[in-house]
Amino acid sequence: MNKNISEIINAAIEKELPDLVFKNAKIIDVFSLEVIDGDIAVLGDMIIGIGKYHNAKKVIDLKGKFVSPGLIEAHVHIESSLIIPENFSTVLLKHGITTAVIDPHEIANVMGIDGIRYMIDSTENTELDIFVMLPSCVPSTPYESSGAVLRAADLKNFYSHPRVLGLGELMNYPGLLDSDADLLQKILDAKSFNLSVDGHAPSISAQGLNAYISAGITTDHECETYEEMKLRLERGMYVFIREGTAAKNLEALIKYVNYKNNDLICFCTDDKEIIDIEKEGSIDYCVRKAVSFGLDPLLAIKMGSYNAAKAHKLYDRGAIAPGKKADLVILDDLENFTVSAVYKDGKLIDENPKSDFLKINDHKIFISEDISWDIKLNSDKIRAVGLVPNNLFTNEYIMNVETDKNGNFVPDSKKDAVKLFIVERHSPQNNNVGRGILHGLKIKKGVIATTIGHDSHNLIMAGYNNEDFSLALKTLKELNGGITVVADGNVLAVLPLETAGLMTSRPVAEVLEKLEELNKALIQIGFTGDFSPFLSLSFLSLPVIPKLKITDMGLFDVEKFGFVNIEV
Repeated sequence: MNKNISEIINAAIEKELPDLVFKNAKIIDVFSLEVIDGDIAVLGDMIIGIGKYHNAKKVIDLKGKFVSPGLIEAHVHIESSLIIPENFSTVLLKHGITTAVIDPHEIANVMGIDGIRYMIDSTENTELDIFVMLPSCVPSTPYESSGAVLRAADLKNFYSHPRVLGLGELMNYPGLLDSDADLLQKILDAKSFNLSVDGHAPSISAQGLNAYISAGITTDHECETYEEMKLRLERGMYVFIREGTAAKNLEALIKYVNYKNNDLICFCTDDKEIIDIEKEGSIDYCVRKAVSFGLDPLLAIKMGSYNAAKAHKLYDRGAIAPGKKADLVILDDLENFTVSAVYKDGKLIDENPKSDFLKINDHKIFISEDISWDIKLNSDKIRAVGLVPNNLFTNEYIMNVETDKNGNFVPDSKKDAVKLFIVERHSPQNNNVGRGILHGLKIKKGVIATTIGHDSHNLIMAGYNNEDFSLALKTLKELNGGITVVADGNVLAVLPLETAGLMTSRPVAEVLEKLEELNKALIQIGFTGDFSPFLSLSFLSLPVIPKLKITDMGLFDVEKFGFVNIEV
């Protein structure tokens, strides 16, 4: 806001003309959960008044339309959308999201501080206000090979950046409870700048949660049950109800939200692919879905705006009130949150994407093509990674499988059991290959492969045929990253992800087209599931969410926090 205080005062009391007045608005009041009939006066990028205003440099008659505060994405990894930040900004704005708080730990696991710097620099001039939480756990555990290891000292210079709000989701809560020195130093550094620390603590005990919050963690987006949500709310912790592509918790939690307990509850998507954002929306979809389950629309909007602003200490936004940013969403329909127009900083947004974007330094993928795709077993009774649809949790699935004459595992479509591999891609000196068996992918043949493998983002592959595994690996190596579906010696579809093997700068329309081609390829390999196999596959390597995961170092039991054999 470049206007001086005198100008603001004079325009607010109509001694001078405001820049813009929205007449005849139905103003959504997130403080009292009421609708106010009146006008909204704007000077520069600030709301300077609500009530009755007679004139302005520009007057827009809304004729009784509802006006919502701009929505706030409380926690998201842009990388999971598959598109670069500049294009992500354009997409979210048209859905009424005017602020996003990101954690760039995906690209940081690949490129270290260069990845963080790229995300900060590329979001400097986006119309969407993008704030950053610094990645706290790179890698998420010592039991995987990442492209970087970030210590407390590596992050310290970033805390003074005006768009850095704190330390990102602290996933290694076992490390915190064991008083890991570097982890504690990261928390102390963030707090020394009066910044926040986001949480990530699935299945933590009540006593562990006490310690977690006492150490300074203020939010969590990993609640799946009412008991988990209640445990956090009664301890004063913000809960971000997550509704993304792979993890969908809104339906299970929203029925417990009420007028008494809502103040600490917000919405986030965490990880959502661009194809789902375009089809459903982002935080606007959370609002609509919450209302569809019976929540008061005003309460849903409050959770999607004002509560998220408070959670991140963004006190200049999240409400339609004097002194707040003029981030306004004009609605054709309240209950369905149907967006008519979006004003960011008092200006109508331009839905046309910018053609220029920040290029990142080339990042090469280092993968040996001399890999054995055999999985030797000493027993036919094994523990498989059990995929749980629309959930980041996995099961330990005990089953009997077939082997060939050499004792190698034979995939079986009837048992829904396929080969699972993680191939390290960051270092030419590291030839790690993690081997396992996956249950629940629901494909009949072929191979699915992706360089998105949370959080270290090694190459993760699942399927049947050894030759198809080799072709999938060769394809993604040549492209420097991406997603592909291969079957019968043919590449059926591929989406190149040239930005760190995680994102693409291609136009959104082209990305959507290639994602549709990938989905059609899934039909060709007999996929019968009701979930995204690409995103679900990418989370099988995350060794901080129970139960059984796989990294490039082997099969990992998260609850025991150690490696286990495939054989039982």
